[in-house]
Amino acid sequence: MINDNLDRSIRAIVGDARPTPEAEAAMDDAFAAIAQEAAARSAAPSPGRRRPAPVLVPRWARAAAVACAVCLGVGGTAYAADALGLINLQQSGDYQTLMTVNADEVAAPATGSVADYRLEFAKLPEGAAAFDRDDHLAKYDWADHEKGFSAFLFYLDSSEPLPVSFTTGATPVSVNGAEGVVFEKPDIAQGDHTLDMYLVFPDKQRVLWLWTDSLTADELTRIAEAACLIPTGTEVTPGSDGTLRAWSEEIAQARGAGEETETAEFKLDASAEEMSALHAAGETFAVPCFAEQTWGDADTSAGVLTATVTSVAVHDDLSTLDTAQVPDEWRALVGADGKLGEADINYVAWGDGRDRLDEVVSTESAPVKLVEATVEYRNTGSTALDDTLVYGSLMRAQKTGDTWSIFDRSDAVEGADDAVCATPGVTDGEMWYHAIDGAHAGEKNHLSHLAPGEAATVQLAWIVPADELDKLLLNLSGAGTYASFDESDLALGYVDIRQ
Repeated sequence: MINDNLDRSIRAIVGDARPTPEAEAAMDDAFAAIAQEAAARSAAPSPGRRRPAPVLVPRWARAAAVACAVCLGVGGTAYAADALGLINLQQSGDYQTLMTVNADEVAAPATGSVADYRLEFAKLPEGAAAFDRDDHLAKYDWADHEKGFSAFLFYLDSSEPLPVSFTTGATPVSVNGAEGVVFEKPDIAQGDHTLDMYLVFPDKQRVLWLWTDSLTADELTRIAEAACLIPTGTEVTPGSDGTLRAWSEEIAQARGAGEETETAEFKLDASAEEMSALHAAGETFAVPCFAEQTWGDADTSAGVLTATVTSVAVHDDLSTLDTAQVPDEWRALVGADGKLGEADINYVAWGDGRDRLDEVVSTESAPVKLVEATVEYRNTGSTALDDTLVYGSLMRAQKTGDTWSIFDRSDAVEGADDAVCATPGVTDGEMWYHAIDGAHAGEKNHLSHLAPGEAATVQLAWIVPADELDKLLLNLSGAGTYASFDESDLALGYVDIRQ
């Protein structure tokens, strides 16, 4: 093999990876010794001859040694790449790994329909129940919400590397003959971790991704052992309807193909005119209707469902809530006197996932309160509504002059990008607690049935820092937005529940 071809082959193997400093030093010493030995064996120059040029180690030889050091992980694993067969791992930064599935032999770009497989689990841990699933994804949760996992099936159509960021460890695994790898990602801000397991099924042209933020690697492996890809006898076009995604789509997203939408500027300020639809507690207004009869039909859903915040209250304890619905993390904030105490809030500087992890720059303990809002939903149409979604999110905003601005607690801490609390609701506005009256309680956060003219009552609650009680707006659009203003939500109007 000529040197140029060898160079190209080595570059293809190594890419951007580099050996550890220890390996670099060892190679320097080895090549210096080689050069000294070669020089010592060369003839001494005569007075009439030019001194011979220094003995140099060929460029390709050092490149090959670098490749060996990288592939073998000589001197450590900080920049190691592991050839695992179908899967190749290459470190591209301190906390980012490039995972390549060598699919050239088994997969082709998804230009048409392919044989379909349905994802099933032959056995699941006791207590696990599906809350969202179709043929190509499955999301399971335990009744106490303490554990859960998600599974996604991809069509294998690319051998491009997938960047896996914010990872501190990669462990090769083999599950029922399927080759795979488990990545561990620490969540420094909230003191826990996530696990990502990828398994390759070359004969079926599929990659299975299992994700959890609450199970151990052993528990996740046992779930993976029960995973089955069942032929459906039909065909599906990857990426055509969103049910079966192509592996290349996942790679593109991880590389930042969705950066334009993910990093789009959020609307953090709104004028008094834009906030003119602000509602007071007790005011009735129309909200979007996501019901079985109206889903996806804007004309049919318009004005069918109304909402009225009938009461807002602040409490020092959890006594007004349905015990079965209360998150365990909320109970942990209750002291011996039965009152809510303080929650720890971490101020975090976000890392880039490649060379820096997230970092906690400051921590404070903030007194917290329970904020409770009771909402009445009424069917004002002439047709019954079934399986109607209800969702309320809590926003923090403050008014200065004629301008409303989203309140960001981290602005007060130098070097912080965000304020994060392990207790749900304290620093975010998702709907962590809801209780629907018994006559209308459906699956999860859905109203089971609403006849024309009938009303249902929903209790919403959040744990919030006491110093944010004067900054609370309730968003009943169903979109779940709480960290920025949204044009459609502004037109609908938020509910002013400031205390």
